[in-house]
Amino acid sequence: LVGHVAAAIEDEAAGNGVDLTAKGLSAKLLADMLLDGLEGMKTRISDPEEQRQAAAALIRVIDLALRPG
Repeated sequence: LVGHVAAAIEDEAAGNGVDLTAKGLSAKLLADMLLDGLEGMKTRISDPEEQRQAAAALIRVIDLALRPG
């Protein structure tokens, strides 16, 4: 699964003209962060709506990393 997520992140970064390495990141690192964060939310947050909000915030952070600038 992590390989598929990392490939999607790499494609998005390339499409946006973003050099993840220049930002001190990699597609694998972001994929691991996403999957680990989502997994951790299952044990830390019991309310489904709070889980959705936390997941959306994590996605926003990754989205910011994939933006130029």
